[in-house]
Amino acid sequence: MSLREDSKVGKLRVLDGEKVRLRPVEDEDIPKLMEWENDADIVRWAGKKFQTVEDAREWHLRPTLQHRTFAIELLDGRLIGEIEVLNITWRTRTAEIRVFIGEKDLWDRGLGEDAVSTLVNAFFRATALQEIFLRVDQDNGRARRCYQKVGFRPEGRVTCRWEDGSRRTLVLMKLRKAN
Repeated sequence: MSLREDSKVGKLRVLDGEKVRLRPVEDEDIPKLMEWENDADIVRWAGKKFQTVEDAREWHLRPTLQHRTFAIELLDGRLIGEIEVLNITWRTRTAEIRVFIGEKDLWDRGLGEDAVSTLVNAFFRATALQEIFLRVDQDNGRARRCYQKVGFRPEGRVTCRWEDGSRRTLVLMKLRKAN
């Protein structure tokens, strides 16, 4: 994994993993991200964040101190998903991640694992973050295995009502920075 920075501003710009590259989301990515945002299989596991293209643009193209979104692409440049760090709390040195691979023909190939590993390792190295957590549907075995391979461990469960009225149990998982 390598980390390239924008020398002008010192911000994380591109993160290279073994199988994928993480880069800032660009305006031309928004239509594909919105396509995935409206895909029933992806919404089943990742939820729905945006109602409009304008909302998606605002979130993805304007990173803040509390969130940063990266496009996941294959090393050949094909956009395949997104990963984000959100709910960053610098005072407590914690953050949450959210990830999905939108290209379903690429599920079960270790690409999500590489994206998660690349992101958490880079943020642990380059920032003061000490813990990263996530929420995952307990029925999403693919995602839970991915996170466990990276080192995330279950911390608890919460049952909540989903947007469609169904009840889902989410597993809370956490990864601490190694000392």
